[in-house]
Amino acid sequence: MKTLETKLIQLLSDLYGKREFLENVDYSANLIEEIPELDSMGIVSLITALEEAFDIEFDDEDIVIEHFENLGTLLALVNNKKAH
Repeated sequence: MKTLETKLIQLLSDLYGKREFLENVDYSANLIEEIPELDSMGIVSLITALEEAFDIEFDDEDIVIEHFENLGTLLALVNNKKAH
């Protein structure tokens, strides 16, 4: 069974490539700077993919840039949504 982290890295890799970077990423590395495709439309695509992959639903207040800046904040957001 895949861990949440592994599944999230796989999802990001499938959407944007960058597998090597993502597998070795520091949780505080800025994803928005490292993945040029993670612009406003890229974040919308990511939100949709996250909702489908993890069977979660984001509220408007969840969609703030800080949640998508790095792997650590993104994992925390998904964990929080899965817990509720």
